[in-house]
Amino acid sequence: MKQLALPTTKEAANRVWDILVTHAGAPNDEPGWARAQFVYHFTQGTISEYRFQGNLGSGGKFWCDRFEGWRVTCYPEDETVERREMIAVTNAVLRELLEEL
Repeated sequence: MKQLALPTTKEAANRVWDILVTHAGAPNDEPGWARAQFVYHFTQGTISEYRFQGNLGSGGKFWCDRFEGWRVTCYPEDETVERREMIAVTNAVLRELLEEL
């Protein structure tokens, strides 16, 4: 796996957000506040996690880890079978994008 901590371009950040919208229910307010904030923070490299909530509940987060890559999680107490499946699918698509970039 590439050691790429952040989606450093606007294009990459927008593609990640599209995945979060499609597979994890992130707010689809394009070109609204949620997407703009996500793109800003990750292109500036200011944070390594972003709470998008979506269908993963209030603990729905996107993580950028230098060694683990890009992934989403939710609070353990909010996990359900459906959310675990959603997380697995979302993380698989994020891995594919990371490898592509």
